Amino acid sequence: MVSGSREEGQPLVRADEGGVAGPEEAEGGHARMRVAGFTAGAVVALTLLGLAASVGGGAGVGARLGAGWLQEDSKDLKHPKLVLPAYGAAQQRSVVNKEGGIPGLVDHVDELTDTTRFRLITFCNQAYWPFSHNMRESLKVVGPTLLPFWTIIVADKATKEFIQREAPEIDVFVDEDLESLVASSQSANLADLKQLLSWRRMHAIYGLVEADYTTVFLEPDVLFTKNPLQLFHDMLLDADIITTSDYGIGDAAVRQVNTKVIFAKPSEEAKKLLDVWQRAEPTYTGDDAEKGFLVNEILPNADKMEATIHVLDQTTVTNYLTHSADGTPTMVTGTGCDDVNYKLNFIDQLLRQVLPPPDGETSAPPMDYQSVLEGCDYTTRKEIQDQAEAGGGLAAAAATSGGGDSSYDDDSSGRSRGGGGGGGGGGSGGGGSEKSSGLDAKDIFG
Repeated sequence: MVSGSREEGQPLVRADEGGVAGPEEAEGGHARMRVAGFTAGAVVALTLLGLAASVGGGAGVGARLGAGWLQEDSKDLKHPKLVLPAYGAAQQRSVVNKEGGIPGLVDHVDELTDTTRFRLITFCNQAYWPFSHNMRESLKVVGPTLLPFWTIIVADKATKEFIQREAPEIDVFVDEDLESLVASSQSANLADLKQLLSWRRMHAIYGLVEADYTTVFLEPDVLFTKNPLQLFHDMLLDADIITTSDYGIGDAAVRQVNTKVIFAKPSEEAKKLLDVWQRAEPTYTGDDAEKGFLVNEILPNADKMEATIHVLDQTTVTNYLTHSADGTPTMVTGTGCDDVNYKLNFIDQLLRQVLPPPDGETSAPPMDYQSVLEGCDYTTRKEIQDQAEAGGGLAAAAATSGGGDSSYDDDSSGRSRGGGGGGGGGGSGGGGSEKSSGLDAKDIFG
């Protein structure tokens, strides 16, 4: 089980002049602001299949902005005290998302909701359905009660019909606004369309959180190896927004943040931060879309904000670069494999570790990481694995770093902003082992 409070001595990370701080530098040892990151999603509108391909790997915390990024006395914003930075132009790209949540999404989810305001969301198209299919199969084993709370967002009715034939129990929402937006932007360049599709996750999350839903965004290539409900619950006790990283443990994970997985609770602090984040899209000119804005604009200004952002390190969420036999993650992603076919091969292998073993066999075949090296970053994987072995393995590295994930801290409010540990109970290997805790979202978020 994941602890909802940071273990004593666990390192903290602060966006203080872009630096990294240990626990002795964090006032009172409380965590305040944590990290998020990005590897662009698999949303594709109309015939623009593959537009939202992965963008870049990890990145370090950017330089601090000048004073005045967050200012007071804003009368026109829904959440006063927060205003957007001025970048010198109203819009820098040929096409951007409209401000606010995705039209129709909250109404759609409201129709499905009784008393439990909790929702998983994934953008997907037909080309990436095999990944979402694998996520679905893993949830059937480790977290079947989550399936009724999962909405897949698609760009057209044909994709909805396709997914409903493949998985009739999964809810599908057609993002007609995206379809219209892309259809009316024929002159937009490819780079701007990629940015549009990547930023759209922030609009989806913002709209649902603003409507008081605890929201979990998942890229299609996420696979569950344990029931994540306890993780969601425990991490959100002390944080407003949770994200993941490409690799690293503790402080090191903060420097490699991504936005493949984001979960947020409907706190006022989360609403304020998400409002600023989604409103920044038209004028943000840096790289890596919403991840770049997080790294270069939000984190260096953590001392001006009240929200707590918590980053999950490789002890909780692994991928091709970090997955190993001795790890016990809750989630695994396809990060580290740029070629979609090799990425799917890697995820397929992982799914066999989660599913019950075939008849007549006692366990799943072992993972074969070299079988996908032509389409994945085997060089970086080997470096990471060699470092882990030199340090005594993943468990030893986690213990040395405090055994948990890292947070940005600025506890001027006096409120406790606790960190969190690694993943929940249960193992990640050996197909057919008992990994479903029997938890129900209604028990936790009802």
